Amino acid sequence: MHPVTAPPAAYAAAAGVPAAAAISPRVTRIAVLPLHGVVGVGRSTRMVLTLRAANGAIVRGRPVTWSSSDTTLATVDPSGIVRAVADRGAVTIRVSVDGLTAETVVRLAVYANDFEADSVGLLTADGVRERWNWPPWTIGPHDGRVSIVDGSEAYAGRSLRIRYPAGSQSGDVQNTGMSVWVMPLPASYDSLYASYRVYFPPEFEFVRGGKLPGLAGGTGPSGGGKPTGRDGWSARMMWVRFGRAIQYVYHPDQPGSSGQSFRYAIGKQRVHMAGGRWHHVEHQIVMNTPGKKDGVMRAWMDGELVLEVKTMRFRDVATFGIDKFMFSSFFGGATPDHAARKDEHALFDDFVIATHRVGALPIR
Repeated sequence: MHPVTAPPAAYAAAAGVPAAAAISPRVTRIAVLPLHGVVGVGRSTRMVLTLRAANGAIVRGRPVTWSSSDTTLATVDPSGIVRAVADRGAVTIRVSVDGLTAETVVRLAVYANDFEADSVGLLTADGVRERWNWPPWTIGPHDGRVSIVDGSEAYAGRSLRIRYPAGSQSGDVQNTGMSVWVMPLPASYDSLYASYRVYFPPEFEFVRGGKLPGLAGGTGPSGGGKPTGRDGWSARMMWVRFGRAIQYVYHPDQPGSSGQSFRYAIGKQRVHMAGGRWHHVEHQIVMNTPGKKDGVMRAWMDGELVLEVKTMRFRDVATFGIDKFMFSSFFGGATPDHAARKDEHALFDDFVIATHRVGALPIR
């Protein structure tokens, strides 16, 4: 463990208590939790600390000592700010005061976003760039289709809301209704998981289909055209008729110019996205040996394995792997019968991209 100690005056000031008033009863109970349970590499979270005396009163003004179980994974400063250094596993954060010690676990990931750091209201293009690792371009924020909401509409705290205008569909250049940005990842990975929550309102009309986010690599092909094996691939999620869920994949062995659909199912039973409830979805991609059909694609919905393919060929060269995440959501298809019949919206939360399975982690 690597301790760092906050002096009494600094701790009192951080708590809004004058140094002269920092004398208080002895601490008998400590409660500590991270504001964000999963932290992406290069990002930080604040530890929420509560100190209580024997009578239950909150104690302020005590000097506390923070420490990290492994500073090669995450560091903690004297004010309890934890910063992720690596994108794997978890780290134990410990706090000591008045001879007592408490600890909590912060899980580490390639990327994590629960929107609690965002202000409620429309999310600007600059806001997207700052929170999504500076994608080179965005579609949607300029037209007011992307916002942050709270209250009963959100999953817990704050959530991302995507609006799909009536009549919108990706084949209509005047009214695409698209919200799209491609987030670069900090490295190229051979195996990666992507996890998020998604909610459709009870009255949502799925029509013929629409796109949802997923992992990609190389040029991240979409919108038609067959990958060559030397350019790139993508594996977004989709809803289709009646909310049925699929993985929509651009890869060199797809049968046509559009991506190939891989159905989500448990046994022979198709899996649906139900309106009026939050779903947790998770995708795993394992890159193939260049030129071989040994890549893996898995998907889970609400903890159940709903897709497993072990014969994927994503690439014929080793110059790219999994190096981007495509936030992509809109009513999809080139023909008018794919269009949203009325103003629609969906909500998203708890995005985590990790080198380990995310579904087993308590996100919030």
